[in-house]
Amino acid sequence: MCCNSAMQSKDIPKYCKLDLIGEELLRMAITKVGLSARAYDRILKIARTIADLACSTNAHPERISEAIQYRRLDRDLRQAQLSNSFRHDIAPMILKQKNPALSILLIESRIVPCR
Repeated sequence: MCCNSAMQSKDIPKYCKLDLIGEELLRMAITKVGLSARAYDRILKIARTIADLACSTNAHPERISEAIQYRRLDRDLRQAQLSNSFRHDIAPMILKQKNPALSILLIESRIVPCR
């Protein structure tokens, strides 16, 4: 495995260990936000990546919370793709903020072209 996004579902428990608080936080997000089982896996992979960037061995609740926020943002951005005003007005403003995570989400969501 070369990156967390390539991690299979069977590998997630091995590499994305959660404590009780992290499990409860993720459970609440799934039920209250209505995320799918697939989103559960994606959140854990994102949390693992955030932990790796922070040189942490575990996906602490703070990392889970941040990953949930990114997943919700990704979901909201995908819904906003239909809006031309978003594509032409708001997306460029987000890119100007020079936030790499938001820029990657915009590009991967195909809201703005890769430059």
